[in-house]
Amino acid sequence: MRNLPRFILPLCLLVAVAANAAAQGLPASQPDRLTVIVEELKPGMAADHEANEAGWPKAFAAANSTDYYLAVESMTGSPEIWYLLPYASWTAEAAANKAVEANPTLSAELGRLSKADGPFLAGSRTFQLVARPDLSYGAFPDVALARYYQVTTFRVRLGHEQSFEAAAKTYRAMTEKSTPGASYRMYQVATGMPGGTYLVFGSVSDYAEFDQHMAAEMEMWGKVSPADMATLQQSMANDVQSVISHRYRVSPTMSYIGAADRAKDPAFWK
Repeated sequence: MRNLPRFILPLCLLVAVAANAAAQGLPASQPDRLTVIVEELKPGMAADHEANEAGWPKAFAAANSTDYYLAVESMTGSPEIWYLLPYASWTAEAAANKAVEANPTLSAELGRLSKADGPFLAGSRTFQLVARPDLSYGAFPDVALARYYQVTTFRVRLGHEQSFEAAAKTYRAMTEKSTPGASYRMYQVATGMPGGTYLVFGSVSDYAEFDQHMAAEMEMWGKVSPADMATLQQSMANDVQSVISHRYRVSPTMSYIGAADRAKDPAFWK
């Protein structure tokens, strides 16, 4: 599922806060680190790819692994699968890697599955993110119940990060004042993508909720002060090179989660 075999980057998301959090299930608060492996699919290969990917959760389950992860498939843009790997730290990621490498049976099976993935893929890439809780807002969702994600990527001009972050804090304050029930998580790229790249993750349990979110945001913009509007417009004009949003749906077949999380919606996760 990646140009590096996945057993070299095992999964512990949308998207653990302590070293033992992964063992308890999916993260319950914003992970400090997030590694994202993206697989680009060849046209017409989605079903065959999914059938092969189902082998990964089976292999981890057979090994009694507690390195849980989410797979989300693109609904817009190019056909892609994103594998979301949350960690408390790079140290926690290193420990997870060593645990898999120390299991020869699991490593061999993951290597076989990785090779079988080849005919279905047009390419793959990996990038790593660092959480920005100071730029995030709202309650962290129950990841086991999230069904759709929207990811917005900002490319910021080098040297403009501080002014962009100041504008992001203005937006957060606007949200807190006008839409207190909103929730989103901001991450900044550490490796694997150009510097000055920020990703914002939002999730819903029902696709229809996107209508509600759009209506709430439109209402918020109607209440924004002239000063805040000027700050945000200036940042978009001066700091941001590009911005793009895509939507994804959670794949229960290609994800690997624990029994407690599966029990929250057995019909979906079976």
